[in-house]
Amino acid sequence: ERCTERAEQFCQTAAKVAQEKNVMFLNLMQLMLGEGDEDHWRAFLVSDGLHLSPAGQSFVFTHLIKKLEQFGLGSDALPHDRLLRGTIQCL
Repeated sequence: ERCTERAEQFCQTAAKVAQEKNVMFLNLMQLMLGEGDEDHWRAFLVSDGLHLSPAGQSFVFTHLIKKLEQFGLGSDALPHDRLLRGTIQCL
């Protein structure tokens, strides 16, 4: 699909720039597309196909915490607030 191809190009460019600038990069698109069957990623978005659903928010949170843990910044190192203790809710 053309939109997916453009998004993949954007992610590749973003990953390259992050590497050049020595900053953390989390390729959520790659992670979402790698989950389950071909259309599984749609469960992570609301009907507009752009914004995250509650499942998508949880997915991002889980993978972000995993990425932060690689740098010693996991949930134990972060200030605890309602987000870390509770469920993620779509506003």
